[in-house]
This record gives sequence, structure tokens and C-alpha cells, in this order.
Amino acid sequence: MGSNIIIGKSPSVLLNRLLSVLFLLLSGLCFIVIYRNFYYNELLFDKLVYVKAAVCMAPVALCFSVWLAVENFIYLNPVTNSYKAVVTLGPLSTGRWKQLPETEYVSVFNQRHEGENIRGTGNNKHFFDVNLWPAAGAPLTIAQYTSKREALYVARQIAVALNTGLLDATKADAVWLIHCPVVATAYSHLYTP
Repeated sequence: MGSNIIIGKSPSVLLNRLLSVLFLLLSGLCFIVIYRNFYYNELLFDKLVYVKAAVCMAPVALCFSVWLAVENFIYLNPVTNSYKAVVTLGPLSTGRWKQLPETEYVSVFNQRHEGENIRGTGNNKHFFDVNLWPAAGAPLTIAQYTSKREALYVARQIAVALNTGLLDATKADAVWLIHCPVVATAYSHLYTP
């Protein structure tokens, strides 16, 4: 994987792994308290409340541990013009290499998804899609983020790796963040130096 570029690696990976280990240790401690109660019929400090708390906390701590351990990456290989979206949980990973279309430019769009909350009022959530725009055909959505900053960071990495332009279309007035001469001639009305 020498020529691959890893995109989407969170700056807080070390913190997430540390918290995952701490939650895993907490769930292990809870299972020890439960085991000692049922196997040896011993109560911790002679109180049943600790066993009840351990029964409630063990699955929650285990779920948090797994949730913090899951990582999402995008491997981009500009040499073979392919990409692979990967979800990892420790040594387990999923994802297949897919061929990239001939990319004209990379863009970031602001998507608003409307939903309903419990009280029936509208709940608007903003998502930022990172898209690859081929010369012909529909755009290919590579990633979706809730943070504009993270989406623009990933889009910039992709645009530099593919040597294409980057369009910030998160607002009504789209702005070229990375100028690509081929793209700028076709979309010169959007380019602001």
C-alpha cells in the first residue's frame, strides 16, 4: 500500500482508542463483579446495589467501547485510479477496490435532511457531501460529514491527490478553492481569483 493515500483519518484516533480501552476495562470489571456474585455468591462490600449497577453498566460500556473502536477510512490510489472505502474494527476490515471515473473536479455540497423528532416539529440536519464530478455522468459521493471543516479537509486531500480543482458549494455562491485550468475554462463563471 505504498502509493495509497489514506483520507478521512480522524485527528482524535489516539483519544478514541484510549477511551475504547477504558470502556472495555470498565465492562470487564462489571463482568467480574457479576461473575463473583453469581458464582461465589459474594457481594461487593456486602451491597446488592453494586451488582445491579454492574449489570446495567456492562452492556453500555461494551457498546461504547465498540463504537469508539470503529474507524472509517478512504484509501485512494492515484496510480491505478481506484479507491476503497474501509470500515475497520481492530484487525477486521471491510471494503473493495473500485475504479474511479475520470474526475473533472471535487466538490463539497451542503445537504439538509429533514426529519421528525418526537414532538412532531421539523428537525433539520446539515450534511456535507464530498463528490467527485466525472466528465460525463452523475457525481460520485465519496464521503458524508456533519462538519464542514472536516469535509473540506478531506476534499482538499482528494483534489491534491488527483490533481484536480476543488469547488466549495456549501453556500449559494460557489467558490473554487483549488484552481484547475481545465475546469476553470468550462466553469469560469464560478471561479473567483
